[in-house]
Amino acid sequence: MKCLLTLILILLQVLICVSLFSVSEATMIFLQIQPSSISRALGYGYNGVADIWHQSPFIAWDNPALPSLHEGLAVSYTKDNWLKNSGVEDLYFHSGMITFGYKGLGITLPSGNNYGELGTTIDYGVQEIMDEMGNTIGEFSSYETARCFSASYNLLSYLRQTTPDYPDWYNNFNLAAGISCIDIDSDLGPGTGATDADIDGSVNTQIFDVGLIMSYKDQLADNFTGEVSIGYKQFNLIDEHVSYINDEQKDPIGQNKIFGIGLGASVPLKNIVEEGNGLLNWTENCMTLRVLTSQNFSKIHSEVKSSGVEIGVFDTFYYRIGNFSDPDGEIKGTTSGFGLNLHYADVIALEFNSAEFPGGYLVDIQKSTDCMLMVDLIGVYQLIENN
Repeated sequence: MKCLLTLILILLQVLICVSLFSVSEATMIFLQIQPSSISRALGYGYNGVADIWHQSPFIAWDNPALPSLHEGLAVSYTKDNWLKNSGVEDLYFHSGMITFGYKGLGITLPSGNNYGELGTTIDYGVQEIMDEMGNTIGEFSSYETARCFSASYNLLSYLRQTTPDYPDWYNNFNLAAGISCIDIDSDLGPGTGATDADIDGSVNTQIFDVGLIMSYKDQLADNFTGEVSIGYKQFNLIDEHVSYINDEQKDPIGQNKIFGIGLGASVPLKNIVEEGNGLLNWTENCMTLRVLTSQNFSKIHSEVKSSGVEIGVFDTFYYRIGNFSDPDGEIKGTTSGFGLNLHYADVIALEFNSAEFPGGYLVDIQKSTDCMLMVDLIGVYQLIENN
């Protein structure tokens, strides 16, 4: 009986995931969920692969090279009632991630989430175990968890630190690479007992991702600064497969190649206010405009495309809008959201983000939120010393 229950549960998760995550013919589909409400509002897809502007650790999920571009310690947290109002009311997405950046070195680690695990967890709810007569004889919780560990380095940061009298363009250019190991627990069933040893609802495996990011920043005119970024990520580098049944019936986790481009224009505050103005201590830009677009190439799925635009005021208030298209998953539509980043200089920040995005045929619109705390302790110390 346990064997049957486990097989039914695995099938149930696959059916939910196909409609929810717009991926088919693969297992551990929750790995394709975008954890960042910033990226969800900017087209949902994989636009974070080229997002050099936001320090949220959730964006590092899209590209392990990104933390090397920032300074300080950042922690992000989210809990979303996934597929709310669809009839599947006990499905929750939890995530907690940490990034640390210092002089071109970046690290990503899992942090605690609301489910009590480290990293990202999809909670499928509590399931009942019944005997052949339909009587409840027990229950179990079904979930999957991914813990992301990554390291990255910015080559240009190294050159700026070690090259005497380096050329000016070194200050405008960044080139970084990163690699991540994702440790995954999939616990879909209570176990099957000794008589059905070939079937197990629990699996542990690891996959590896690699990422690259290149960016260039320059002054376009007296009061305007322009930026361009190009990002790449290879998800599941060695094409790992897993099996809940036996080694002869392995399912692919999915292998994606993601390309993204970002364009940014900003009006630096120092160009329009007098030197010594107190606002210069708080923020860098008066206004920002950023455009991101990405495309996902997969062996088992159609090309997923997304694009988005963000308008920012004083690096504090953000409005975002985008478009998402997934032909195989039959999901397409407009995304939107906003962000509030309360910060002082670049050394401390508290951020809140909200997003709305298409949810497929089970629910028209999904909503999500996340929050982040960032502190650059070395930057705080230097700020105190200078004052």
